Amino acid sequence: MSLEPVPASKVPQELVHQIIDDVAQMQQTGVMFTLVSCSLTCRAWLPRSRYHLFHNVSLDDQRNPETFLKLLKSKSRLGSIAPYVQCLFVVGYGVWVEPWFNNALPRLTVLTALESLHIQSNHFENLGDAAITKFFSSFIQLKTMRLDCCSFSSSDQLSLILSAITHLQYLELRYVELKPSSTLRQLGNRIHITMVSRTSFPSQRIPSHLRTLTITSSNFMKEIIQCIQYGDEVSPVNALQLKIDSGDDISAYTKLVRMFGPSLTDLAIDCLASGFDYLHVVADDLDLTSLDALRILRLPLIHCDPDYIQRAINSVYILAKITSPCIEEVFMKVKYCALAELDCIDWDAVGRILARPNFSQMKRVVLSVEVTFPGVSLFQARRQTLSWLAMRLPAYYARGIFDVINYQVTWRELV
Repeated sequence: MSLEPVPASKVPQELVHQIIDDVAQMQQTGVMFTLVSCSLTCRAWLPRSRYHLFHNVSLDDQRNPETFLKLLKSKSRLGSIAPYVQCLFVVGYGVWVEPWFNNALPRLTVLTALESLHIQSNHFENLGDAAITKFFSSFIQLKTMRLDCCSFSSSDQLSLILSAITHLQYLELRYVELKPSSTLRQLGNRIHITMVSRTSFPSQRIPSHLRTLTITSSNFMKEIIQCIQYGDEVSPVNALQLKIDSGDDISAYTKLVRMFGPSLTDLAIDCLASGFDYLHVVADDLDLTSLDALRILRLPLIHCDPDYIQRAINSVYILAKITSPCIEEVFMKVKYCALAELDCIDWDAVGRILARPNFSQMKRVVLSVEVTFPGVSLFQARRQTLSWLAMRLPAYYARGIFDVINYQVTWRELV
């Protein structure tokens, strides 16, 4: 008895989903074309194919965004693709191409299912407040937003954005600048923030669902504080990551940390390559004594090199400033070429700090290391590092609180 092939439209939907999901997971060239073929197989295969085709969308002037915008606008009996777009990455300005993103804002407001938005290199100062509010208030499900190398005419524009997104949980601001529209410079030039007087917006709201905030660069710290604090109301941020490249605004960083003090449980402090010269300012002036709920501390990179001993001292000093009775985990990023270089860190001082009563709840001290070892495996590198720690801090090592994770071994030939 011969078996007749089952028409694609009759295949059980669970099996259809599994087939299309497996195709989407393939790490091969041409996967997108295969998904397009799946979407054209029959009507039953279309929704799952669209889910993978349009889940993540990237638009910039090099990829002809007009093609996607026309597809978004098209009225088909098969329905719109808008509900399938959940993650959008946009590059607003190219180097030589005229800006397109600001003109496309009205057409992107149909992406009401959007959950993650990443905007890079856009000049919002060329937009009016009404256009900004209409655009961002359209994304009623938006939870994650990254603004990278974007500029605004004033801090009020940034406040409008945060007020319009009602369910924002994660916010990353990287090299955001204030630029009056009449004094724009070429893209890529960074300028110091000019303080702008704040206008009161009756409809302004703080992002009440915001839980994670990441800030890179200090040039706009005072304005950021204005945007996430309104009167006595403060966004209840639990996790704060600060990437510092200047020692000029440490007082503003301190104010930000204090402002989140009652809710802050996870604090990460890092210095960019240009900011390591200011690490001593961070260690001396950043006030961390009011973080009574802090459970996790992530220290700046410690470069274990005789020429950078002061940086190691500064990182340990930051650890010493923690007074929270709830501290449970400390993450230390360490870079070294030989085990002996770990002595650049004052482990006796680390031991004394961990012996303080407020560290009695400590559960983990994690070293995330980047190491150049001559001819050893990853397993050997981890084992040697842990053995070395056992000799320096035997009491704490015996408690099993030390670990080495996310390590990177760079091979070096023996000479």
